[in-house]
Amino acid sequence: MGVLPLPSSANGAPSFKIGEGDAWGVSKTSKNKAACWALLAYLARPEVGTEWSTVSGTLPTIAGASAADSYAIDCYRKAVTDTNGFVQYDNLFDRKYYPNGMWGIMATSVSLLFGNPDNVKPAVDYLKTGYLELYNM
Repeated sequence: MGVLPLPSSANGAPSFKIGEGDAWGVSKTSKNKAACWALLAYLARPEVGTEWSTVSGTLPTIAGASAADSYAIDCYRKAVTDTNGFVQYDNLFDRKYYPNGMWGIMATSVSLLFGNPDNVKPAVDYLKTGYLELYNM
């Protein structure tokens, strides 16, 4: 088992990186696409983004949404100050290369390893099978 390091910024410049957060999308196999798109349109409204950020304590990602005072926004503001405004944004590995739905598969494969360190092959096989199934959907 290895560790996936956070990527460095261009030329080693300081950057602000966080993991996870909230993400929404519509599955191409959804039976209720119209309702899903309506929900996404609602969530994309600036006032809803502001409210979501306030309730969840996260950084707003919707243009026009305001940031509530929270630990995350305080860290972000400090990063902006410390980097003279140069804050790099980038998707981390899983968001770039893994298909939607991989978190549960990754969690199960890691649990196989934690449950028994000799389970490397079953854990890798489970991860590979899950990845290929989701990728080919």
